[in-house]
Amino acid sequence: MDEWIISDEAGAYGYYEYDLETKEGHFVPPSEIPEADYKTVPAEIPDEIFDTDEPDADITPFSVIGTDLRSKVSSPSGRYASTCLIASRFGPNDNDVSKGTGWLLNNSYLVTAGHLLYDPDYTDNDNEGYALHVAVYVGSSGGTYKQYRKGHKHKVGTNYANAPADSGGYFLEGIKDDWGIVKLETPLTVNVGHLGRRQVNNASQMTASRYYTQGYPVDRNIGTYGTSWWKYDMYTSYGEIKQDASLYTVYTTLDTDGGMSGGPVYYLDSNLGYCADAIHVAGTNGGS
Repeated sequence: MDEWIISDEAGAYGYYEYDLETKEGHFVPPSEIPEADYKTVPAEIPDEIFDTDEPDADITPFSVIGTDLRSKVSSPSGRYASTCLIASRFGPNDNDVSKGTGWLLNNSYLVTAGHLLYDPDYTDNDNEGYALHVAVYVGSSGGTYKQYRKGHKHKVGTNYANAPADSGGYFLEGIKDDWGIVKLETPLTVNVGHLGRRQVNNASQMTASRYYTQGYPVDRNIGTYGTSWWKYDMYTSYGEIKQDASLYTVYTTLDTDGGMSGGPVYYLDSNLGYCADAIHVAGTNGGS
């Protein structure tokens, strides 16, 4: 099985791959993608060190509209350590950089949102809309990180890349395939573990658990670090899955902001450890 496969749906419509070294891209049809042959993958995470100000587990309700439940992760370890701050450059100017979050499948592959790797507004760049450069800061918070790597190859879901550039096209079609994979230039040499994975088919398999996500929210960091993106603090939040939306997506009450795109949506499985079921890709102002 190809190490990058994350689910039966990722690649169900094919994907686009871009090689940053050769500057060549191509489409891989579904017929050429190996079928995922797993139902679950257990977590491999070093011992937990709880270093957040997370509220007590019994506090309810979870609400994105009420109290902001995000808390800073000052020194990422345990289940936070394999989350990465990423910056993808599409052009020469400061505003040509997409900033967000990713998480490691293993020491060579990173999962993130497709919109951090491909942007239809840059189809006239040297890479035909793909990021020219992807910087990956592993286990980063406050300007310190476990290791730095550059991206070597991207894979992006077909329906995301082919969706109309306007937001209406994205929410009608592109969001269901808004996944991305980055192959790192060289494997990591530090042990940060990784989250497990569990196959789910609908929200009813998710609604009984507390879910977490983490990443690098702009609203919590810009007042402290301004445009110094690489110094941004990691924040974690918790909430619940409410119901199915459409197109392989679900509604959540996780507190998020721009910069947290690409982060893992995960929970604690009694047998498998912390398992990621989804990728955070979008949110709305003032609502879940």
